[in-house]
Amino acid sequence: MLDQPPPDEYWQEEIDAAAEGQRKFEAYEGDEYFIKDWADGETTRDKAIQEIQEPFTLSVLLSLNGLEWILADKYAAAGLKKLLIRRHSGILRDLAAYAQRRKPKGKPGPRPKGGQYIQDKIVELKKKTGLSDGKIAMIVYGDPSKRNLVSSHRDNVRKKNDPARVRPRPAVRQQ
Repeated sequence: MLDQPPPDEYWQEEIDAAAEGQRKFEAYEGDEYFIKDWADGETTRDKAIQEIQEPFTLSVLLSLNGLEWILADKYAAAGLKKLLIRRHSGILRDLAAYAQRRKPKGKPGPRPKGGQYIQDKIVELKKKTGLSDGKIAMIVYGDPSKRNLVSSHRDNVRKKNDPARVRPRPAVRQQ
């Protein structure tokens, strides 16, 4: 018999628990987010502070929760600061991985209509026919009042292709 996936109620409980944890974090106003729950009957406050400042603990917190959660706790943030000052290789690697993971994706650019971008079509019409911006706007947009838009499209292409505006990429330093 095939294993059946868990029912939707199981996943809903997980989603609700994660949402509740996020709401609790966002509502927190103090500066001892992890320490307040870390120190219990077995672990003293000083031992909890020492444990939370260890590189392994900070690495796990960074990978599971994120940098904003570490910064919500003054002891975890202080431990991270000390490790960064000492240039701890593991923490630097984990922060680099975190930065790559959190990189927002840009929006995709406009898709060409009819197999050609509007900018390219405008530049081609100007080169071939020598028409004014108003006449090109009438051809492309059906409205001669959009001549300023035609002009800005041509300027964008000109700026994009200008060799004086191209900057060399900085050399990447190897460690």
